[in-house]
Amino acid sequence: MIAHLKDIDIFYEARGSGRPIYLLHGLALDHSIWMEMAETFADQAQFIIPDLRGHGQTPLGDADGSIEQFADDVLRLADHLGHQQFCVAGHSMGGYIALALAEAHPERLTGLALVTSNTRSDSPEKREDRLAEAKRALAEGMQTIGEILIQRLMPKGEPGQPDEHMVKIILNTKAEGFANVQTAIAGRPNRLNVVQTLDCPVLAIAGGQDQITPVEVALEPAEHAPNGRSVCLPGVGHMPMLEVPYTLGALLVGLKGGKTDFDFIFGRRSIREFTAEKVPPAWVKLLLEAAMAAPTAMNLKLWQFVVVDDPEKLAELRKMMPFGKYNAPLAFCVCGNLKALRKPLVERFWVQDCSAATENLLLAAHALGLGSVWCGVHPVKILEGSVRRALKLPEGIIPLNIIYVGYPAEKKPARTQYDPTKVWHNLYDTRWEKE
Repeated sequence: MIAHLKDIDIFYEARGSGRPIYLLHGLALDHSIWMEMAETFADQAQFIIPDLRGHGQTPLGDADGSIEQFADDVLRLADHLGHQQFCVAGHSMGGYIALALAEAHPERLTGLALVTSNTRSDSPEKREDRLAEAKRALAEGMQTIGEILIQRLMPKGEPGQPDEHMVKIILNTKAEGFANVQTAIAGRPNRLNVVQTLDCPVLAIAGGQDQITPVEVALEPAEHAPNGRSVCLPGVGHMPMLEVPYTLGALLVGLKGGKTDFDFIFGRRSIREFTAEKVPPAWVKLLLEAAMAAPTAMNLKLWQFVVVDDPEKLAELRKMMPFGKYNAPLAFCVCGNLKALRKPLVERFWVQDCSAATENLLLAAHALGLGSVWCGVHPVKILEGSVRRALKLPEGIIPLNIIYVGYPAEKKPARTQYDPTKVWHNLYDTRWEKE
């Protein structure tokens, strides 16, 4: 689609409906880097995805070599589409543009996400390098510069081949557009003060293996924002929308004003089809940390967890579970620990403790863009015995359930199962919500 704005016709794509989220790409890229993520989460938000000035299908127009002009383009696009308020997510250079927009019109933003970006200005040396690179692009074209950039966008130590589509975009970027952006980036100020005064949520996302933006620099904005949150994606480089689109999408659709996000809760569904991709060990730890953040009776923490990722052991669990024959690459067995307890009354609460931990783990998996499903074991004695033998659980360790986790191979819409016939008011003879 084309939006006719002032001196320029901006090309953009729109996916989904509902709360608008503007996705701003990085240097020498275009809107298409976001498309897989946007189409996956189109049932949870409306994504507006422009080709920024001088990139993709948007011409350079009357460019002035400033970040502020790019921010003005985005604001004019929002006005054109009738979005008085919106969330903006900027990748790398797109983050600089988002910050300029936040500085000029903070009242327009419902959320700001900086994806492998930062608030800092260039050092004098870096500024000179950018300006020299801009001149080189105009004189020699994008081939050599593009090849160097492609390697830097890869995760540290990545032995594989770069994404073919990304390579094509970069090498086809017009030198004039690239030079204009490098000039704009070189002239940008430090905007850490901008996030310090924003009322809306600020999400800073870092790649654990990013060669361009160090983790501590990428996460710095969230540390200074009144309503800031930071996430480091382990094993990810500078391009999370291509490397982990499900995870990034889940983080962005969860970025909302207010203290609760009911759409996020409603969006957690039981997933029963998974890809073969393994869950990173660092994420397994995150899931366990989330589980153990659950409330616990008398702070006794009666839970124990068995992490299962051995393919043969997973196959054994699938064989014994009548309703748990799922092909996930990871499973957790949530158990109650009654070995050390001497108070019979307290023993009765292990199920509640482990159930709370289970729900936290399920929600954490959803937050990471993973799918999950839980399958009950306790109180079926035959199943308890089978799981106990398979996982070599000692006496006093009781398996409550098996949770399968992995990257989803199916998608389900958000929903609530609210039923007013199940809610009563004060006594069980008066409905809370009258029909």
